[in-house]
Amino acid sequence: MSSTLPNSSDLLLSSSEEDPKLTHDATSDAVSVSKEAAANHAQTEPSTETFSEAQSIASANSALVGISALPKPPAPKLQELASRRQQLKAQRRGKFYTLAWRTAVVGSLACGLIWLAKSPIWLIRSADQIKVEDNELLSDDNVRSLLSITYPQSLLEIQSDDIANQLVDYEPIANAVVSRQLVPPGISVKVVERTPVAVTLPDPATAVQQIPKQPVPFQEPGVIDAQGYWMPYNSYTDIGATTQPPALTVKGMQAGYESAWQTIYRGIAQSPVAITSVDWTRTDNVILLSELGPVHFGPLSSNAGNRLARNFQAQLVALDQLRGVREEMTEAIAYVDLRDPANPVIETVPSAEPDTKEANSVF
Repeated sequence: MSSTLPNSSDLLLSSSEEDPKLTHDATSDAVSVSKEAAANHAQTEPSTETFSEAQSIASANSALVGISALPKPPAPKLQELASRRQQLKAQRRGKFYTLAWRTAVVGSLACGLIWLAKSPIWLIRSADQIKVEDNELLSDDNVRSLLSITYPQSLLEIQSDDIANQLVDYEPIANAVVSRQLVPPGISVKVVERTPVAVTLPDPATAVQQIPKQPVPFQEPGVIDAQGYWMPYNSYTDIGATTQPPALTVKGMQAGYESAWQTIYRGIAQSPVAITSVDWTRTDNVILLSELGPVHFGPLSSNAGNRLARNFQAQLVALDQLRGVREEMTEAIAYVDLRDPANPVIETVPSAEPDTKEANSVF
């Protein structure tokens, strides 16, 4: 026997037909149930962002699973370990042999140098093995006598710089270069001498406070070179040199005049007029004794610089021109005033008279 169940619409219809109030209540309940179902469906359905995060986490987990799934490297075999151990031993053995070989070579070289130093082949037995060059005023024996070398002495034990410094300590030697020569064994000495060009005399008007223990430049007789370097008068004779004193004399020169002296001496050396003396006792008027007589040049100071060189050269040119005038004069010249080279003045000695005295020379 079959029976059919009535559907909800039939139930609602029948209910509504029977009771309108019941029909209204059933409709309200159905709407409430629908709303609750929709709310439950919204809560249970995942959002788009939550789904993306889930995908990221799943990807990371799959990557970790893949890494952990990689095969591990096989452990080294015993044969490979033994081979590597043999290679390391061979490398250490090679380093040891290399170090030993280097040590042997260095030791052999050191022993060879010691043997060469003590060998009689490299000995300086006498001063004849010392060659002196570029010397003019000092003889070879003079220079050799200044070397503090004991004979015989090993060539390798001689300190070239020390010997050169010892030579420079002597006033006549400005510079020295010493070098050793192996074949044949010997020493080469090159010297640069200071050539004296003038004799310096102190100013007699300057009082001496006390007698110095060491020579003081320009306060006692000496000699100077072209650069104005002062040396004691017996500097050359003390080391055995036989030199003639210079013909030029400078009186009253002081320390600090070196720059002006270089200009003065250069002009004197190039001048065709013979000049034999320079009187520098007065700074406001330097007097040169020439073949024409005393010549007044005025102040010659190193502070003038290039102006001093130009003016002094012009004065020497004017002095050369006056030689022709001197040949035409019959009077004796007392002095020549060249303080203004464009207007030179010649002062003559008056003729001799009973009550007239001759003019005294400046020198």
